[in-house]
Amino acid sequence: MTSAPDAEVSTAEWMRRIGDDPRITGTTLAVGLVFATFGGEPGKPVWPSHGRIGAATGLSRETVSRHTRKLVDLGYLSALPAAGRADTAARWPEVTQRDARTKVYRLTVPAALREHVTPRSH
Repeated sequence: MTSAPDAEVSTAEWMRRIGDDPRITGTTLAVGLVFATFGGEPGKPVWPSHGRIGAATGLSRETVSRHTRKLVDLGYLSALPAAGRADTAARWPEVTQRDARTKVYRLTVPAALREHVTPRSH
């Protein structure tokens, strides 16, 4: 039996989901919210560089990278296959040639968590 694919959701829904997930720390949330500011329609690619995220959050690139990996590992970001390759800009015209070296992601909610995340107590 294969698991259902991760769901592409609106940016507002994605932000609500990561905010409610008790596994998401404050630093991971900060990194995620910068990704969300680049989000748009469900399924649309987002590609802020780690340097840009670091500048917005005051975090080092290494810290941004670690928390980006956490979001990927938890299923909240899905790296697109062409991410970082020279043809990224050709596949997604809104990605400039300068940005083509940056990894490209989609905001997702893991299928297994769509109904089962218990919100953190506030």
